[in-house]
Amino acid sequence: DYVLLEPSMPDLRNVRGGKRKTMAAAMRMLARSAERARGAIYAHPFNFGRLRDDVALRDLDRHWLRGLARTFAARGHVFEIMNNIWYWYPRTVPDRFAGEYGEIVRLFAAAGARFSLGSDAHSLCGVGNLGWALKMARDCRATAQLIRQRAVAGRFVPTYR
Repeated sequence: DYVLLEPSMPDLRNVRGGKRKTMAAAMRMLARSAERARGAIYAHPFNFGRLRDDVALRDLDRHWLRGLARTFAARGHVFEIMNNIWYWYPRTVPDRFAGEYGEIVRLFAAAGARFSLGSDAHSLCGVGNLGWALKMARDCRATAQLIRQRAVAGRFVPTYR
């Protein structure tokens, strides 16, 4: 069984001092959580783009990301590739966003992290819409690391390829 975790955006909205302090707080929050928890699915990690300081994925330190990816792999965490993650980055051109997000997914895949796909639907028409998330997983060669679920006695149990 998994626990679904989500970054605490309200806490990050209260950080004062500009983009650098906001990103440092975001990175500390994710790192502490990943080190404490075990086997969690991280719902739309890195959804920082609507914070007041105009944060972009390119602002995340790559050395820190590699360390977080190794922690995810070692602690059994799952990175949710969210179909609507672009919503969080309205000021980033779609092609650029896809490239930056893909770089992060590839980095986590290389570290051995596992992935899930999520629609993060906020309306009925979006439930199960995973087209972009699946394309991202395929483009980043992460499909072999996707968790699968199967129904057992009315419960969903993760299975792996």
